[in-house]
Amino acid sequence: NPDEMRILLFTSGTTGNAKGVCLSQRNLCSNLLSTYGIVKVKRSDLFFSILPLHHTYECTLGFLLPIYSGASICHCEGLRYIVKNIQEYHPSVILCVPLLLENLHKNIIKNINKGLPKKYQKENNENPYKDLPIFLKKIVKAKVKNTLGGRLRVFIVGAASCKPDIISDFRDLKLNTLQGYGLTECSPLVAGNTDFFQKDDSVGLPIPNVEY
Repeated sequence: NPDEMRILLFTSGTTGNAKGVCLSQRNLCSNLLSTYGIVKVKRSDLFFSILPLHHTYECTLGFLLPIYSGASICHCEGLRYIVKNIQEYHPSVILCVPLLLENLHKNIIKNINKGLPKKYQKENNENPYKDLPIFLKKIVKAKVKNTLGGRLRVFIVGAASCKPDIISDFRDLKLNTLQGYGLTECSPLVAGNTDFFQKDDSVGLPIPNVEY
């Protein structure tokens, strides 16, 4: 019976008490199919798994979605090994929370400034990229991409709000950042920026077959 309870997932209860959420086969599959329709996942993709699988965000989007799409998954060995693992595995998709994205962004901007001639460097760790001449932009983009394993094309970010300027900065570096919103009771995705619609200060549009 696709409507019987098939999985019990823990939620930390951001807006209420912590609880176990009962989900059915139909809950998970409908969310999976709706997501697959709006975000391109290729068979050649390699997802980098950092978040715990007992949360629906990672379970549905970081585990079931790549398996359904014929993609592969590599697993992080621990938070201190994130950068090392990215360089070892060469992932193309990373699911993350804003804090991880902010830390990566901070390190990337710091390293960009450090590697530039003095006249192009910005103070207070500001992003110098937009003011660079075209030939330098190409070099910087290639270096950043190599730092992140060479194949990375998209960050999927959720669980909290992400700063719009971080999303914009990553897009300038040809790294797509798709922000979404979900909750465990909805298996989890409710809304998201997609391959067809992106707005930096928004969690996007409702996914197919979802109303709010």
